[in-house]
Amino acid sequence: MIPGESGAAATQGAPRTALLSDDLSKDEQDDLQVARSFYTQKHKKYETEIKASATLAEDIFGSIDPNFLPQLRKIKTPYQLLLTCKKKYKPSRQVAEIDILKQWEQLFKAPNVANTEGWIMI
Repeated sequence: MIPGESGAAATQGAPRTALLSDDLSKDEQDDLQVARSFYTQKHKKYETEIKASATLAEDIFGSIDPNFLPQLRKIKTPYQLLLTCKKKYKPSRQVAEIDILKQWEQLFKAPNVANTEGWIMI
């Protein structure tokens, strides 16, 4: 039975009344204070994570070509957004191989005359 309720109200399923801190013992008040501080900390952490998630989603949307944005606006989380982009917009295997070959060929090109010493040092 909840302090402050009569036996009949508690057994009949009547709505609980709000407890005043005066109705609680010293130990119960301490427990309530600890529970409130724990809740406050958890709530602050949750709000920080929500803000970080929203910022991350904005950054991801900012890096996507505007032509693709209407297809992605319905997605809620940054993780789902990244997965969708990976599935829909990743380059084919042939395009990826061509890009890798271009990068490989760039490694063997000699730089212009002005920066030859730096290239030799590598």
